[in-house]
Amino acid sequence: MTEALLERRLSLIVEHFPIAVLLETVDRKVSQTNQAFCDMFGIPAPPAALVGADCEAAAVQLAPLWGDLDGFLARVHELLAAGKPVVGDRIELTDGRVLERDFLMVPVDETRGEAAWIYRDVTVSDTARRVAQSEANARSELLATISHDVRTPVVGIVGLVDILLQQPLDHRTRELVESVHSSAAAMTTMLDDLLDLSRADAGRLELRIEDTSICELVEDVAGMVGPVAQAKSLPLIAGVKAAVPDIIRTDPGRLRQVLLNLTSNAVKFSPTGAVTILADREGSDLVVRVSDTGPGMTPEAITRAFEQYVQGGAEVNRAYGGAGLGLAIANKLTAALGGTITVHSRIGLGTTFAVRIPGAVVGPELSTTMTGIRAHLTGHHRAVPVVAAALERAGIEVRDQADDEGVNLEVVVASSLAHAQRIPAASRRQLILVPAALASCPPLAGTALALPWTRERLRAALRDEWVADDVRERAGLLPLGTRVLLAEDEPSNRRIISEMLTRLRAEVVAVGTGLEALEALAADRFDVVLMDLSMPVMGASRPSRTSGIGCQPTDARRSSRSPQMLGGPQPAAGQRILRTPVETRHQRHAQSRRRRGAEGLLAGATAHLGRAACGRRHRAACARRGCR
Repeated sequence: MTEALLERRLSLIVEHFPIAVLLETVDRKVSQTNQAFCDMFGIPAPPAALVGADCEAAAVQLAPLWGDLDGFLARVHELLAAGKPVVGDRIELTDGRVLERDFLMVPVDETRGEAAWIYRDVTVSDTARRVAQSEANARSELLATISHDVRTPVVGIVGLVDILLQQPLDHRTRELVESVHSSAAAMTTMLDDLLDLSRADAGRLELRIEDTSICELVEDVAGMVGPVAQAKSLPLIAGVKAAVPDIIRTDPGRLRQVLLNLTSNAVKFSPTGAVTILADREGSDLVVRVSDTGPGMTPEAITRAFEQYVQGGAEVNRAYGGAGLGLAIANKLTAALGGTITVHSRIGLGTTFAVRIPGAVVGPELSTTMTGIRAHLTGHHRAVPVVAAALERAGIEVRDQADDEGVNLEVVVASSLAHAQRIPAASRRQLILVPAALASCPPLAGTALALPWTRERLRAALRDEWVADDVRERAGLLPLGTRVLLAEDEPSNRRIISEMLTRLRAEVVAVGTGLEALEALAADRFDVVLMDLSMPVMGASRPSRTSGIGCQPTDARRSSRSPQMLGGPQPAAGQRILRTPVETRHQRHAQSRRRRGAEGLLAGATAHLGRAACGRRHRAACARRGCR
C-alpha cells in the first residue's frame, strides 16, 4: 500500500469522524480538520479552506468563546511543550457549553509528527451529572436530618428503659423490658450509621486533628464493646506496642468510630476464640489491627466488604443481623483521615482488618515504667501477641519458655470458666485473664484480671492492689452534698439525667435554657454544670464565655461543631470530658479520677460539663480561674 493511499484513508477517516478533530504541524499550521470541528466552533468556512491557517491566530479569532483567552492559550502551549497524551481536559465555553479535549502527538514519519486535538461536547452528560449529584446531596441531607430527628426520641426511650431496668421487676417483666431496651439500642445504632453515612456521601465529614492518647482510645473502644463480648464469655484484649508513643496526631472521634465498628463486627462474628485490638507503628504510620476468630471471608466477600448494605450474603444477614453499614462507614472515615483499610482472612480461621493512618505517629518511642518482672504467656494464639505487647509496653520482659531463668510471673488467657478453673496452681505468681463475667467466679489458682483490661488495672494487678481499686470504683458514689446544675431543653433527657444523678446522691437543679442556667449560677453555688451545646435562649457556648464554663464537643463523631464552637473556650486544665451516653460507669470513673486529684467532667450526647467540675477540694484553684 502506497504512502499516498494511506494518507488518503487517514484523511477520509478524519473527515467523516463524528467528533471534532484538528491536526496541526510542528510550526502550528492546520494540517487537517473536519466538518464536526467547524460546526462545534461556528466556523462558516469548509474544512478544506482551513488547511494551512495559523492555529494561534484562529484561536484568537474565537476569543469570545473562550472567555479567558490568555488562560486558553497558556494551556495549549503547556500541552504542546510537554508532548504527553492528555484525556478529558475540561473547557467551559461562554455560551454555556462544556467541552472535553484530548491531546496526543501523532507521528507522521521518522522525523516529524503532528499534534492532534479532539473535542467532544459533554454539556448534556455534565449537566446530568451535576443534577444527579445535587439530587444525591439533597437525599443525603434529608436522610441526615430525618435520622437526627428520629434519633432524639429513640435515645430518650433507651434512657427511660435503662432507668426502668434499675427498678425491682419480676422475671417476665424484666425480660420484656430488656427486649425493648435491646431493640431501641439497635435502632439507635442503625440511625447513627445512616446519619454518618449520609454525612459522608454529602461531603459533610468534618475532621478535628489533635493530640490523642492512642492507649486511652484503644481502651475506650474495648470498654464500649466489652459488655457484648462478656455476654458471650469471649476474651476481648486490646494492646499498644511499645514502639508507639502514647500521643499521636489524628481525629480521635473518627478513629474511635472506625475501630468501634470493626471491633463490634469482630465480636459479633466470633462465637468462640478471642478478639484482639493491637496498635503498632510502621515508620510514621499508625497501624491498628482488629482480629477475630469468626467464620472468615471468601475472596469475593472481601472485594465487596466495604460496599453499603453488604455483609456476607443472605445467610449471614439472617444469622447475625445488622444493616451492613459498619464497614462502609469505617472505610469512608478512614479515607477521610487519609488512610486505608486492608483485609486478610481465611475461611474457618477468622479475619484481620488493618487500619493504616499515614503520618499519625509523630513522637518518640515510649519509655517503660515497670521493670523486674519476667513473664511467660499461654492462651489463645490470637490473644498472646496482644497481651505480650501490652506487657512489654509496661516494661515487663516476656519469655518464650516457662522454664526460662528468672521467670516470676505466669500469665494465662482463659477462654472459658472451665479453662480458668483447670489452671493448676504454680510456685510463681499467676495472673489469669478472663472475660469480666467470669472474674468473680471462684475458685481460681491465681489472681483474676477481667477483660478488657486497662493499663491502670494491669499495673495495679501486678502490684496486688487492683482489687481494692476496683472495689472503690464500683462504690463510686458522688460525695454527699454535691450540687449539679443541669441545663437541657429536651424534657425526656432532662428527666433521665436528673434521675441518674439523683441515684448517685447528687442535688440536682434542672433548667431548660441557657439563660435560666446563668440566672441559677448567679443565684447559687454549684459543683458541676451539665449543659447542652445548643438550646433555646442561649446555648452552652455563650454561658461558658459569660461565666467561665469550659466546654467543647465530647463526641467528635456526632457533636455539632460550628466554627464558633471550634474557636470557643476550652476546658480548664485538669477537667475531664467523658463520652456519651452518660452511664453510671462513666460517672463512677469520673469520680475515681477526681479522688486521685483529677477534675471530673461528665458530658452527654449534647450535654457538656464545665466550670466547677473540679469539685470542693480545689475551690482555691477555681477562684483563680474565675469559677464561682
